[in-house]
Amino acid sequence: MHVRWMVVLMVLLWGCSSESSSILESSYDTYLPSSVYFKDGFVSKYYVHSRPKSNQSPKTNILYRKTRILGDTMIMEDFNAGYQKIFHRKLTLLGSEWKSMKEYSIFQDEYFSRRGEQVDFRIESPTMIKWDNVESEYHRVRLLDGNELNIVEVQKNMEESSYEEKKAITFSGERVVTSTYQGEENRYVSTWERTFAERLGMVHFISDSEDVVYEWELVEQMSATEFHKRQSHGTHRVAYIDTTQVMIAKDPFKPCSSIGRIADYYNDDRSGIKGGKGRLRYILRNHLDSDKLNDESGYLTFRFVINCAGEAGWFTTEEADLDFNKKSFSEESKLALSEVLMNHTDWKPLRIRGEEKDSYAYTTFKLKDGEIIEILP
Repeated sequence: MHVRWMVVLMVLLWGCSSESSSILESSYDTYLPSSVYFKDGFVSKYYVHSRPKSNQSPKTNILYRKTRILGDTMIMEDFNAGYQKIFHRKLTLLGSEWKSMKEYSIFQDEYFSRRGEQVDFRIESPTMIKWDNVESEYHRVRLLDGNELNIVEVQKNMEESSYEEKKAITFSGERVVTSTYQGEENRYVSTWERTFAERLGMVHFISDSEDVVYEWELVEQMSATEFHKRQSHGTHRVAYIDTTQVMIAKDPFKPCSSIGRIADYYNDDRSGIKGGKGRLRYILRNHLDSDKLNDESGYLTFRFVINCAGEAGWFTTEEADLDFNKKSFSEESKLALSEVLMNHTDWKPLRIRGEEKDSYAYTTFKLKDGEIIEILP
């Protein structure tokens, strides 16, 4: 069953719709980020949730999607939480149609023996999306070690919607994945919806199958220049925190091991809050002075370290408004929320092969007019 979910997740990473378009005036131009991003490209950061319908635990990963515009050609690249490239797609933009001309995946996390290997897709039906016609079919094939993977995605509906008081368009349809190996055929059927919001691109995607629900949530957008700065972290780990820039000067917190051995936050058996988000909401109700949130709106992310003893420290922030532009929250708002996380929350350390380890962690608060409306992931 685990293999089945892995196949479906890989297909979602390969097949999820693009979020930008050509410079040509068109029906979809309204639903793209401002043209200021187009010179070097823009990058969207998503939390990708997988929620099995069995008794297995849900998981959240991070995915970055970079989009560049070159005339009527769009180049889209996906990167994992470690900033490693995992997928490439080249689109031709013809009127209201987005047609995929070239696609390939690159093995990274799951296939260590094949890391860096490129696997091409054969495009059978290239129309990935239509903005002026409901019906379209997108069909591609991947061959690997005798296994043939046929992916057919049909767009069946397109309707107006809304996102954070912005105009939006939601597409919906069905995806059928057929895997054939040594004469044995398996089919995976799912329904999907993806939403594009005014000046933001793709903000939400959800896929629902018999076994699992996958959901993508947009949490940040940045220029390609900013993304490459993060990507070029040298010897630092993916979630590296500069201890000279943390919220508490001379923070007495200490990890159990060296900084280089702190686990990144995309490991499977994650650390986190004991009791999960339900417990955190209870703590916020009882210990947060909401007046100190000062009618703030936006995304306030706290990144920190949880050591092997379940202690948290080295808190730092990433801040954006509801349109994913950089902003600065008031010090009072940041201190009010950080005080809850630091002093009123019990933390569960990461376990690897039965042993507690240090790990990076993060929590995002989505605020609107001084009210916490969502906690991510």
